[in-house]
Amino acid sequence: MATITVTNITEAVDGDVSSVSGLLADSGDDGISLREAITAVNATSGAHTIVFDSDLAGSTISLEGNLPVLTRSSVTLEGLVNSDGTPAIAIDGTGLGTGMLCIAASDVSVSHLRFVLSAEPGPHSAVTVLAGLQLEDFDSALALENIRIEDNVFSGGEVPVSH
Repeated sequence: MATITVTNITEAVDGDVSSVSGLLADSGDDGISLREAITAVNATSGAHTIVFDSDLAGSTISLEGNLPVLTRSSVTLEGLVNSDGTPAIAIDGTGLGTGMLCIAASDVSVSHLRFVLSAEPGPHSAVTVLAGLQLEDFDSALALENIRIEDNVFSGGEVPVSH
């Protein structure tokens, strides 16, 4: 099992995302972004954990587009926690419609993140589980299990002030 630590809040993909080992060896000029971590995990078999560097506590990742669909099973995505137990990392998708983070894999856990959605009327989703769908890259409809989405905060329209 590999642990990948997100070290920046950019959307940049300038590291070697062909595998987890490639990304850990060559993270690019700015460190590892969440987008890079998910892309590398998708390309590498086995269980993986994505965490955030403690220096990012109180930060916001402002998405310019949806994150890559998480297609690798046995992945844990774990944010940081403030002293009061609330998530210390925000993922801002206010400019997006739906599906900031889409899950198309089993045995996935997403915890301790604050998802900020648009306050505009309309359907908005922060986390979408793609069970039962027939996707282009899959031979049959997805039968997923053991998806845990817990200890997160979902809000609309306002990026929270850090604690």
